[in-house]
Amino acid sequence: MAQRKTRKRPRVIRLPAPGKPNSGVLEEPLSDSDLERMSAEVLRSASALEERSRRLLETAERDLKTIKEIEGSHLKNIKPQ
Repeated sequence: MAQRKTRKRPRVIRLPAPGKPNSGVLEEPLSDSDLERMSAEVLRSASALEERSRRLLETAERDLKTIKEIEGSHLKNIKPQ
């Protein structure tokens, strides 16, 4: 009879509730390698968010410049009455 593979249960990390510092629960302690891996993931995410923010800011600045140019050209085309 074939043996079924059992899935390893994922670690559950519950964060403390606001105002209740001891309410967070780790079902098993995290190893140093787990903490290093999680830190690396956080740094990658932060780096990706920073890059995305920089690109959005550049796009917004470019759009604002375009809007100002369009407004300026419309004002030049208005003839005084």
